[in-house]
Amino acid sequence: MEAQKAISLRKNEEKIGSDVVILVDRAEEEGFAGRTQHDAPEVDNEVFVGKGPGISIGHFSRVTVVDAVEYDLFAIPPDGSAGENA
Repeated sequence: MEAQKAISLRKNEEKIGSDVVILVDRAEEEGFAGRTQHDAPEVDNEVFVGKGPGISIGHFSRVTVVDAVEYDLFAIPPDGSAGENA
């Protein structure tokens, strides 16, 4: 698991600055959580994004990845605002 953490972090950091399409799964206190087409629910990365236009539960949204940790990504809404996650 320790070796995998480093690999996962490196792969996630490579996504910073890129746009990804997420399926928004649920509301969070500061925005929403979703996943890309490559991520299985409750197993893989989640993408956390602030509130913004075009972000709603059950819909797809293109977001920009701005930060990463070992197993999650952080993004901004499609309008480029940081939402409440900044």
